[in-house]
Amino acid sequence: KSAKPVRVALNAEVDLDVTAIQLLWAAEHEAKASNVSFVLDGCVPDAVSATLKETGFERFPVPV
Repeated sequence: KSAKPVRVALNAEVDLDVTAIQLLWAAEHEAKASNVSFVLDGCVPDAVSATLKETGFERFPVPV
């Protein structure tokens, strides 16, 4: 039985704090360890992309 991919849409987000980014990072790593696809759906807003880059997550889970 194959697990369904984890899809996260951030297109409606205005901002993410470091805690939210850490939780998403942990979820991505857990999915990867379980051979489950983890993807960001849609566009990542500029403000969220800037926060990811500022906190060192510019390649999380895909380049932003």
